[in-house]
Amino acid sequence: HTKILPWTMWFIITAFVVCTLLIANVYYPIILPDQQSSINMTTAMVGTLSFISFFVYAFLQIPVAIWAEQYSLKYILLISIGIITAGLFIYISAHTFMPLALGRTLIAIGSAFAFIGSAAVSIQWFSEKEFPFVFGLMQGISNLSVVVFMLIMPIFIINKQSWRPVGLTLALTTIVIFILALFFFRQAKQSKNRSAIFTSLLNVLSNKQVWVASAFGGLLMGSLVGFGANWNIIYQKTYAHTLYGASIINSAIFLGFAIGNPIVGWLSERWGSTKKLILYFTTATFLLFTIIVLAHKLAFLLIVIIMFVFGFSASVSILAFTIVITILPPAERNIGVGLCNTIINISIAVISFLVGMVIDAVTVHTTAHLFAERIALSLFLFAILESFVFALFIEEPKNNAHLD
Repeated sequence: HTKILPWTMWFIITAFVVCTLLIANVYYPIILPDQQSSINMTTAMVGTLSFISFFVYAFLQIPVAIWAEQYSLKYILLISIGIITAGLFIYISAHTFMPLALGRTLIAIGSAFAFIGSAAVSIQWFSEKEFPFVFGLMQGISNLSVVVFMLIMPIFIINKQSWRPVGLTLALTTIVIFILALFFFRQAKQSKNRSAIFTSLLNVLSNKQVWVASAFGGLLMGSLVGFGANWNIIYQKTYAHTLYGASIINSAIFLGFAIGNPIVGWLSERWGSTKKLILYFTTATFLLFTIIVLAHKLAFLLIVIIMFVFGFSASVSILAFTIVITILPPAERNIGVGLCNTIINISIAVISFLVGMVIDAVTVHTTAHLFAERIALSLFLFAILESFVFALFIEEPKNNAHLD
């Protein structure tokens, strides 16, 4: 019973995380062409929806982390799922821009607890030694689900000939998760000192190692997600790959990242030095991305392999959260994870925005789109190099620094 219960909590929160990722990383981008034509959305409207989703999610991370320290995770989870469900029903019923924006806002608010909740459950129900593997496995399964549904969901949308039934299916899925959480989710026993929450926040914000680890994770993971989610398909089509081929190449990144998450967590438990593991993998990520940006057109299978290994090596960025968990006492961990995830999401937005600005600026002076894209994508290369520099200042985590 004592072994089954933690994994039951893990399964419920993982289902919640998977659902939020499917909405944000699969449903939104895949339905976009059909949605634009059915609602007559302009490019500016599309950008506004993306802006709403990102900033609401990113800037709720620390507040949600504070709430997780103060209140029951079960109640926060149920409220979050309920908000997402309401947002989805508004979203799929929309025929104008404003209801779409309202639906996205509600979905982003509810989704803000997903990452914090996954970390909080891993912290509460598993030991510090188990955390890297358990948390990495959760993130790996979540990202692997994104890869799988990237291939399945377009077929479903084509068969239904509309994006709304897919959204309805996702809404019904959230209701199932709500029922599971209502009847089976349990709160681990822990003391909640609400009067000390402000002190905990100040302690986290004043901890230099939290900022160093977050900067490392933000720059490295931000480069991978920013490149894979926004620019790689366009970049591969410049090399004359078809949309289908470019999608397969891009999926290899997230497949490598998904498989790498639990393996990196497992290695961090058994390798003598977490810092060395980070430095080795970050170096490999930099070299692989150099090949991706500068090499001439490579054979299809070779570039798929390179993208897979690139995603695998960049998965070491997940250890930023392990470091934060290790160096902070239990009362401050959720806030630390929230700060780390905020920096990662801000990094994704900022780097991707700068890449777009550079591409626009360079193409004004040249018609060589490949040259312009290489110049712009070098910003990701620089960010990966910066992540290596920050990793040099990471202090070797002491696994027994804060035992519960």
